[in-house]
Amino acid sequence: MNKTQTPRQVLNLPAGYFGMVLGTIGMGFAWRYASTLWPVSPQHW
Repeated sequence: MNKTQTPRQVLNLPAGYFGMVLGTIGMGFAWRYASTLWPVSPQHW
């Protein structure tokens, strides 16, 4: 049995994509915290 191994492809993502995910998560946490400080009723929208 002579199997040839195919080379594995590496997913090449820029580091900025990871920063965008962290920034989006951080914005969500900040939004949630701000909503406890400044409650706004849905009638204002």
